[in-house]
This record gives sequence, C-alpha cells and structure tokens, in this order.
Amino acid sequence: MDANLLTVDREIVGFHEVEIDADRISGLRSPRKLAGPSVTVLGVGLGLGASHAGVAFGPAALRSAEIIARLRDGGYDITDCGDLQVLPFTTNSSAFSPGVHHAAELRSWICAISRQSYELARSGSIPIVLGGEHSVSIGTINGVGRYWKQRGRPYFVIWIDAHADMDTPSTSPSGSLAEMAAAVVLSEDGCDDFMADGPALALAPSHLALLGLQWSAPEERQALARRGVIAISLEGVVARQAMAAMDHLLERIAACDGVIHVSIDVSVVRAASAGTRAVSRQHWDQLLAIVGRIGRSGRIVAADLVELNPVLDDCCSQADRAVQLLCTAVGTAGSIRSRIAV
Repeated sequence: MDANLLTVDREIVGFHEVEIDADRISGLRSPRKLAGPSVTVLGVGLGLGASHAGVAFGPAALRSAEIIARLRDGGYDITDCGDLQVLPFTTNSSAFSPGVHHAAELRSWICAISRQSYELARSGSIPIVLGGEHSVSIGTINGVGRYWKQRGRPYFVIWIDAHADMDTPSTSPSGSLAEMAAAVVLSEDGCDDFMADGPALALAPSHLALLGLQWSAPEERQALARRGVIAISLEGVVARQAMAAMDHLLERIAACDGVIHVSIDVSVVRAASAGTRAVSRQHWDQLLAIVGRIGRSGRIVAADLVELNPVLDDCCSQADRAVQLLCTAVGTAGSIRSRIAV
C-alpha cells in the first residue's frame, strides 16, 4: 500500500477491500464552516474495460493539466482526496453478467465509487471525479443521485460524449462496460445488477440528455428513441436548435428546482477515432457556449471527467481541452445557487 495513504476508513465493498484517504477528506465533515462552495476532487484510475491501455493514468494527467488550480480560479474551496484504491481481485468474473468483460471486478469498483460519491455529496461538497473509463460514472451517478433523491430534489444527468454508450450485454460487440454505461444508468435490460446488493438508482430517461454525439449503433439509436432520451449530435451543436434544446432543458430543470450532474467523456474533444472525427473550431466554440449555459445555471452538484488516455494525448492537447470543458460546465462559485446547499 502507498505509504502516503492513511487507512482511516476500511470497509468491504463487493469482494474488495477499499482504502479511503480520509485524512484529506476529513475537512468535509463540517461543510458549513467553509467560506464558499466546496469541491472535492477524487481520482478513479479504472481501466479494465478500456480499448487501449493508459486510461487508468487519466487522473494523474488531469491533475498535471492543472485542473485543481483552474477550479480554484473559479472561486471554489478545493479538496483533493487522492485516488480511490481498490485491492486486487481474484474471484472468477464469469459468475456475474455474462457478456461483460471483468464484470465482477467492475461491479465491486462501481459499488465503491457509489458509496464514496454518496458520502461526498452528503458532506455538502460538489464531487468532481476524474477517470478512468466511463463506467466510473455508473458509480458516481448512483451515489450522488441517491443522495439528491433522498433530499427530494429532481436529479438530471447531462452526458457529454461522442458515443451513446447504450450497448447492453446482449448487443455489445466488445463486452466493454464503458460502452454500456448510459444503458446501465437507465437500468436497461441486462444492465441492472452492477450495484450488487447495495442501494441502486434507476435514472428516468427524461432526466438524461446526451450532448455531442458523433456515432451510435442502430440498436443504440433505437433504444434512445424508445426511451425518449434527449440526444444532441455534434452536428446539431452548431445549429440553433441545439442551443434552444439545452435552454428548454435548463428551464425545465429550474421549473422543478432540479439539480445537474455533468458527465464528460474526453472523446468529445478527441481527434478522429472509433467512428468519430476531429472537432472543428466551430464545433468546439459552440460546444463551449452550450456547456457554459449549464455552468451558469448554478445547479451543478457533481461532475465526472473520464476516458483521458495520456498515452494517446500528444502535447496534452486533449487534457487541456477536457479541463476547459469541465471548468466551463461547473461554472464559477458565484454561479452556484444557495438553493442547492444541503
């Protein structure tokens, strides 16, 4: 175990023992003593389902891209509680979720992420989780969403990604959970057993919006249409309709006094690959403008930034853009409404 990690909260989650760096998080126990809105950064170097090695180093690369300093520039009181540590797994994965590679290991990671995200939300802080593959967001959405559901507040997720992530174990050609993450969040058929025996949240399809899509399989498009999920393509981003659709969604969230969780996949800023193409300056500027509306809403309660692979990131350009996008989505401390406080 890393000598810098202090084991002050030790628990069994699934089949893993989780080490939580509570020394760094202890200041969150009394959030009302803080002068301004509190943000807690948590790294999750999960890469079991990634198509290329290196995604597990995403949290370190994002910290190197000065994400902490740039969030602090927004006026937030920042706590970095390090990376979630999960001990090696040895049980046979085939006992869980046929059609998903590393299913049992991933289920234990997701349970751990969910529990920690719930505690961070309950502490009064805004959790910002750095991945890692996009299946990390299954855990964060489950944890943060459960907390706000208990508070009686409508909870919405804006999923910013070049891919729909709506595969299921029966339709996925790869068996990668990261490509099923949105389907798991919606509890699609075959995707509802990743919280083990722990508490689970099934997000309503009307509370999920996908932004920046470049590619999706026919089965994914059918699932999105069938469930009534808002889906805005990258091409749609430069059209007036995209801004109007986002404004309408934000008005609907405000009308019910809802809160927003933003989940950002770096594929939305990545150069052409896996059915996507390079993002033009026009697309990028308009995407920032739309995401800026989210940040100015003052309703952000959590954010994830996932799928950065520093091995494939020449000159750190993806990391820089990803951090800019996340900071734009989160907005400034001054934009956070007092009504989202615990």
